[in-house]
Amino acid sequence: MNRADFFQLIANKSSDELVLIQRAYWISKVANRPFVRDSGERSFEHSRAVAVSLIAHGHTEIGFIIRALLHDIVEDANTPSDLIISCFGDEVWRDLLILSKDVRRSDPITGWITKEYKKSPKEYFEEISQASAMVRLVKLADRLHNLKDCTIWDLKRLRRYIAETEEYILPLARTVDSFYECEIASALATITVSI
Repeated sequence: MNRADFFQLIANKSSDELVLIQRAYWISKVANRPFVRDSGERSFEHSRAVAVSLIAHGHTEIGFIIRALLHDIVEDANTPSDLIISCFGDEVWRDLLILSKDVRRSDPITGWITKEYKKSPKEYFEEISQASAMVRLVKLADRLHNLKDCTIWDLKRLRRYIAETEEYILPLARTVDSFYECEIASALATITVSI
């Protein structure tokens, strides 16, 4: 999918909404530029695919699209909070922090990272389970797309990811969205058969 195809999916949005989505698209693309997924795919393609998944399943509100496009930029790219807050507001920033397992704090003058904190899986998923439905759905779409690429991982990492998905993601999906519940369960079954 390219930029034109993506924006065709949301062509019915108002001009003000499109401006915000274009900002999120650009920030995500720039922030993800240095990163490549294990599959060889550019990291931005994953963020866009998460947004497309949500759009395709009726979650077309601007908040879903923005959070999906930006969901990895705090954890992976250490994107400054003031940039996100000035473009999208405090609520989006707080949701992106919830969606991030690794959180970094930066010195306000130099921008250098001064503190790193990695959430435990239990802490991370507890925070997500208590977040808005929007955050939970972004996480489900993210996990579904990640499950499509994880078969190239080493067996230990893959088993850990499967266990995490069974323990935290499937119960979350059961409470949020039957489509993602079925798709994630199906992806897990396919992966389990292949290992």
